[in-house]
Amino acid sequence: MLLKFLKIFPYMFLYAIVLLVEIVRANFSIIRIVLAPEIEVEPCILKFRTALKSTAARVALANSITLTPGTITVSIDGDELLVHALNHEFAGGLEGSVFEKILSGMERKFYG
Repeated sequence: MLLKFLKIFPYMFLYAIVLLVEIVRANFSIIRIVLAPEIEVEPCILKFRTALKSTAARVALANSITLTPGTITVSIDGDELLVHALNHEFAGGLEGSVFEKILSGMERKFYG
């Protein structure tokens, strides 16, 4: 088990950095929306499929989406995620996101 953890540790470290960067970027986007009332907010709901195989990776993806301001994962049903986004800008980067790519690498290393 320790060997598996050591194999995915670089991915976990990268994931944490990417998550922090995305949270900061999204916060600045939210601040811009709040401070510029002329920006029209158009909430949307997006359903997309993920290629992630494990439940743990899907939950990590859903939690990362929810932690990023402007998006909330509403549900996970198998490989489908339902996400509410504050506007289309936030919804645009969900499918095939960098989160999903890193988690996919973690799955390959951990599960073999």
